[in-house]
Amino acid sequence: MRSAVTRYLQSLFEGRLPNAAEWNEHLVAFHEREDVTGAPLRLLRTSDGSSSYDTLARRLFALAPEAHSILDVGCGGGALLESLRGTYPKGVSLTGIDLSRDEIDRARKRVPEAMLLCGDVLTVEGPPVACDVIVSHLSFLSFARLRGILARLRGIIREPGLLAYVVEDPLADNVLFRVLSMLVQLLRERFPMFLPSVPESAPMQSDQDIIAINRAAGFVHTRIEQYELLADCNADQLWEIVRSVYVFGLLEHSILDTLRDAVLASHARHVGGSGTLQLAMPVRFVTARAEAGKDSTLERGTDAQ
Repeated sequence: MRSAVTRYLQSLFEGRLPNAAEWNEHLVAFHEREDVTGAPLRLLRTSDGSSSYDTLARRLFALAPEAHSILDVGCGGGALLESLRGTYPKGVSLTGIDLSRDEIDRARKRVPEAMLLCGDVLTVEGPPVACDVIVSHLSFLSFARLRGILARLRGIIREPGLLAYVVEDPLADNVLFRVLSMLVQLLRERFPMFLPSVPESAPMQSDQDIIAINRAAGFVHTRIEQYELLADCNADQLWEIVRSVYVFGLLEHSILDTLRDAVLASHARHVGGSGTLQLAMPVRFVTARAEAGKDSTLERGTDAQ
């Protein structure tokens, strides 16, 4: 194995259950090498051609146009903060939190006026003032101890503040998830106990899972809207997206070469030759309110654009 292999991956190779500290260490190591909020997600667009970041920023502005302070949890390289800056009037206070110092440095170059905090949400010193809006883009399913994180976020949001986040829909049947499942099976042929998961995560597969975890943290009036991120990918672009998945990106070179060959072969089976594959990534846009003494209800939406 090359030196980049983390304790998290080593635990998977050896059939041991990784812990939350090992997972967070793995995320930091991954982000030292990859700008996950960069090239791979730039390929994925909503049906009107917008990035998911711009779509989320517009939805937030429609729901909370008077917000004075917005906190982006898992802000990565600052792509969402940049979209928020372009959507909200000047003067809105933007704050980002991320585990990775490398991503924080990228975000600082992209959005220099934002306050940027590096560390675990559970332990990092929070924003100096309460937030009106807390947002997260495709991060919650990668958070260890998500229940505790949501509880802490509830403590730093001003009532009746808005919690808004985009998460993948792991129950949807689509080409990308089938490709990822195929790669996990390939790895299990070499490492029989290899079963990637986020330690101390929280289930968010169904609507009821989401409403329950929101309610437990004190967020009510949950609403879930569904939309798709789309991309026409050639074989190399499909591999670029797959390699940006946390569990794959730090594997040893020979293993990555095997996975890349499998991805390219899968692409060829779907489209043949040098054509492009239409990729759809189903996601859910979730909103909830921080209101004391309120019970949680679920409203269903159909489209977040």
